[in-house]
Amino acid sequence: MPDKLDKTEVINSISSERLEAYRLSPNDTIENLVQIYLHNIELAEALYPALALLEVTLRNRLNNAINRNIMQDWLIKEADTQNILLQDEYDLIVKASQKLTRPVYKNGQPVKMPLTNGKLIAELNFGFWVYLCDSKYNPAIWMKKPIIFDEVFPNYDSFIAKKNPTSKRHKRINKVFSKLKPILKLRNRVFHHEPVFNHPAGLNNCYADIEELLLYMSIESSEFLMNISKFQEYWNKSPIKAKT
Repeated sequence: MPDKLDKTEVINSISSERLEAYRLSPNDTIENLVQIYLHNIELAEALYPALALLEVTLRNRLNNAINRNIMQDWLIKEADTQNILLQDEYDLIVKASQKLTRPVYKNGQPVKMPLTNGKLIAELNFGFWVYLCDSKYNPAIWMKKPIIFDEVFPNYDSFIAKKNPTSKRHKRINKVFSKLKPILKLRNRVFHHEPVFNHPAGLNNCYADIEELLLYMSIESSEFLMNISKFQEYWNKSPIKAKT
């Protein structure tokens, strides 16, 4: 950060209202607010690899498991006829399908684009996949075909057994969802350039949950994250922890 700030220029660029979201004390100066604001950007940057790996791994493993055990090409079929999804998630898949098949003009003629499973997977947001892990989908997915949990989270039982030997199998997806929901809120704050340093669940705890969920699904994805992540480096040098 520059030694001397042009306060008027900073306020014009960032806005005083946005900077106020980073105030920890009534005595904070604009220099303090900018320091926390810039550190928040560093934290958001450091979270991106973890959030990206979690989202891609979850959506692909869950989609593949439903394809194998309930219905092949289920996303495309679901876009035509509502079989598995409840209304909120069904509305999302219909909206995604309509967007992807919107005609494009070639040589002046409208051409309808083909709908593919891959395009639908990529178009559906993280929230769609997170809410498939909610207990409201126990009848249609998790209790109907318990093997789906084992295919999506193959390392869950061995990992949890070490921490909690009495953990009950039928409550596994509830525990996963309880970790995913705060991460979804964090992801949305990162992508909308909002404060993340003061995440209600505790940013360091939330990051630990991302690491744990990746480990449930894929040791390889977990190792990828360990090799590239700078989160702990940025978290450990945080100017915020010294103030709280």
